[in-house]
Amino acid sequence: MIKIGIVDDDECVLEEARACIESIDNLPEDVEIAAFCSSEDFLSKIEENDTYDILFTDIQMDGMDGLELGLVARKRFPHIYLIILTAYATYAVDSYMIDADQYILKSQMEERIPSVIRKMILEIQKKRKKFRIIETANGSVKIFYQDIISIKKVKGSKYVEYTTIRGSFKERVGLEQLMEEMNCKAFIFAERGYVVNIRHVACIEKNVISMDNDDRITISRGRLVEVRMKINEQWGDV
Repeated sequence: MIKIGIVDDDECVLEEARACIESIDNLPEDVEIAAFCSSEDFLSKIEENDTYDILFTDIQMDGMDGLELGLVARKRFPHIYLIILTAYATYAVDSYMIDADQYILKSQMEERIPSVIRKMILEIQKKRKKFRIIETANGSVKIFYQDIISIKKVKGSKYVEYTTIRGSFKERVGLEQLMEEMNCKAFIFAERGYVVNIRHVACIEKNVISMDNDDRITISRGRLVEVRMKINEQWGDV
């Protein structure tokens, strides 16, 4: 399923944006669209295991504005595509504050929304082709690469532990073997027994990597230069 949220305090805008999406030729059947009249309405209706893939939000709204909502949404859903809707071109420059993927003038929704959504859906579908299936006590679990924050070797065992945006999972496999099987440049060794997903690296300060789930990983002096170089080289490519 691909979930799209639209947040705007103008009901006419909500209806027009929804209509623009629904008008797309060959729109996948698993696309689900939900409209909300405020940031608070959107956040209050998110369930524990909910996930949104694309979020439209107005900038100017009563209560929590679109920029603040964008920051909260990025924290909750690291891979979400953010699209800023605005009635004024001058407000579009504010979208850099939340690293918005697109900004669309409300007067151009009919023209721009279909092409933007088609492109984003293709990108989401491509990313979802990369996953790993692991066996747990409760059965098989599919873990998408994009959802993995980090992987570490469990000391004194033959297991690795995945930290993902949906929780933690263990698999009986060597970390080096796993890296070879995944063969994904987004994953790098931060330490001998610790792998991070560059997509989830929030920042690096001195010898500490801060992940977007607030985990902090200390890099040894011997690996620091190499790790920083790899992250800087690949940050824009993943």
